[in-house]
Amino acid sequence: MVPGDLLICIDGDRAAAARAAEAFAREGLGDRANVMVGDPAPFIRKVAGPFDVIVVLVEASAAARIEPHLERLLAPGGRVIRDGDDLVVG
Repeated sequence: MVPGDLLICIDGDRAAAARAAEAFAREGLGDRANVMVGDPAPFIRKVAGPFDVIVVLVEASAAARIEPHLERLLAPGGRVIRDGDDLVVG
């Protein structure tokens, strides 16, 4: 992440979300990483973009509920990475 970037995670599993928040804090990203707990569909409808990258790692039923909302959140040239796509972090 470059200075000024923000990371938003949404996880339905409270324990997994806590582990993610702890990992971000250990890496010095705690002030720029926001981990929310709950069903991603309501959160996706409320967040404002634009986002350069959206990574979707959810079950098919949840993906069907959030997919229609993702395109409006992307910045020009942004990308949605779905489960199974190659993710390159550089």
